[in-house]
Amino acid sequence: MVKRVLMIAYHFPPLHGSSGMQRTLRFARYLPDHGWEPIILAPSPRAYQQIDSGQLADIPQQVRIHRAFALDTARHLKVMGRYPRVLALPDRWVSWWLGAVPAGWYLIKKYKPDVIWSTYPIATAHLIGLTLQHLTGIPWVADFRDPMVQPDYPVAQWHNLLIRTIVSLILYNRRLQKWCLLTDR
Repeated sequence: MVKRVLMIAYHFPPLHGSSGMQRTLRFARYLPDHGWEPIILAPSPRAYQQIDSGQLADIPQQVRIHRAFALDTARHLKVMGRYPRVLALPDRWVSWWLGAVPAGWYLIKKYKPDVIWSTYPIATAHLIGLTLQHLTGIPWVADFRDPMVQPDYPVAQWHNLLIRTIVSLILYNRRLQKWCLLTDR
């Protein structure tokens, strides 16, 4: 029996210039060989600073991709070259949450995935995964490709506190199924 995974990823083709999209792209390509059917939830291409259709051919035809409303606060909501920082917390793509949660709910009702998977470094992806997990109770895997908090990042103390709070919500979530990290050890 084939299992389904709802994969929440900001970095996915046609995004241009991100090595991070290779992780989700390769999972989507090879998971079917192991009995998993990936369903991708990504932002609308308008959220990407640059797009390149070159890697769209790498996506297997059987992979379902759903794009949800998303804006890049720094590009779409700036006035006179500036944008309110509060509209970009925890990151510039927080508007994706507004479109992705209803879209994810729809995908969950339609395809009934066995697990939700979200990937960082866009914190909003984990907030979407966290929200959908709370709404549905479906097991959730939080993939940390990079650390969310480092000694010198985020620089602003209030932003650092916000990101630390998000990390705590994720790691101390009693219903989180798994989390995975890349380390140098």
